[in-house]
Amino acid sequence: MWKQCNEGAFYLAIKMKMKKYVPLIFLSIVIANNLIAQTNMKNPWFQNKNCASLEIKKYKSISNHDIIKSVKIDDAKFIQSLMERIEKIPPDGDRMKSFGGGAEQIDLVFYSGDKAETIQIFEKSFKTPSTGFNSKNEIETNLYNEIDAILFHGINKIISE
Repeated sequence: MWKQCNEGAFYLAIKMKMKKYVPLIFLSIVIANNLIAQTNMKNPWFQNKNCASLEIKKYKSISNHDIIKSVKIDDAKFIQSLMERIEKIPPDGDRMKSFGGGAEQIDLVFYSGDKAETIQIFEKSFKTPSTGFNSKNEIETNLYNEIDAILFHGINKIISE
């Protein structure tokens, strides 16, 4: 229906001898289509929400995947809580970032049977399902601090809820 409406408006402008307005009308249609597509682009953080275990891996850097610290967690209640808090982060990042080879990288690997889903953290920022990053926010900061505490002090040292 939207396509028919677009085509109808386009041909009406031509028919009404408003050729000088055709580019403006066309541009307006393209912008409206993009806004509608962005509104409907809700990328979920998780495809599967029944994860039985979690592995947190911290690498030497984004370019050196030697693991410097790794923790495996099988506490289903904790994993579910962590997933729920991650889902509070907007899934469509509002900016792009580029990193040097020495940037910090942490992977959160959620396992459900033989399937795994990975959430990546670069330089304390969560890479969103849309492959962008969000502006700094309290949710990400608290989650990063908790993950860092778990990596280096264990699950009993959780900082925030």
